[in-house]
Amino acid sequence: MEKSDNKTASNYRGEILGAIATQLLIKFAIEGRDITGHKPIVLVCDNMGVVKHGNEPKNPLSEKQCQADLLGFLKNLISTSRLKSWHETKTCSLPQR
Repeated sequence: MEKSDNKTASNYRGEILGAIATQLLIKFAIEGRDITGHKPIVLVCDNMGVVKHGNEPKNPLSEKQCQADLLGFLKNLISTSRLKSWHETKTCSLPQR
């Protein structure tokens, strides 16, 4: 399992950490609440790898998957979440930010 240290961490790892933080926030926000009937939420990320893995949480990771430690955790959070989500990419220009 690949793990990065402070000399090899990439922006991809940062994008995955952001997706994990979002999933944890959702998990704690809905804890103890009735969410029956809620539609899936759309999460936007500009990293296609995070979007792909986020939308396929039950698909296994390849044996040599880069950042497998975090992706496995992210996939577990998504697949066990009571509130379903969908990941999309969206590029925006500076004025839109």
